Amino acid sequence: MNLRTKLRKIYHIRQRIAVSEKKMWDLEFLKNKMRAQREGFRQEYDRINELVDAATRRLDEEKQKKDKDQTIIDNLTKYKEKHQPDIEQLKMQIEGIDGQIEGADGKQGMDDVIDGYKTIIDLLKEWKKQVWSS
Repeated sequence: MNLRTKLRKIYHIRQRIAVSEKKMWDLEFLKNKMRAQREGFRQEYDRINELVDAATRRLDEEKQKKDKDQTIIDNLTKYKEKHQPDIEQLKMQIEGIDGQIEGADGKQGMDDVIDGYKTIIDLLKEWKKQVWSS
């Protein structure tokens, strides 16, 4: 193989490495943004869950009283029922983001794809060494 062909191959390999690195960086950026979004969902989940827990404790206290106030019991029960779907929805969103990042149900996650790009980059670097030494 002549020098010109070697240099063209090495140039091509360098471009492939650069493209793979850029794809990996894009995924890392997206993963960080998704983690920030997940954290927002988690905070909202915790906030609503704390409110529902407080309502549950207050409801239990009210039910144990001798002179129960049915209006308070009804309001607290409605409050819990109103926020339960929100809790379930946030839980599903958190699990969905976790599935996208880590992979779920046999699907590749972002971490797996990033590891794949790292492997490709290593293989390309080895190939570049082989081309140069041949």
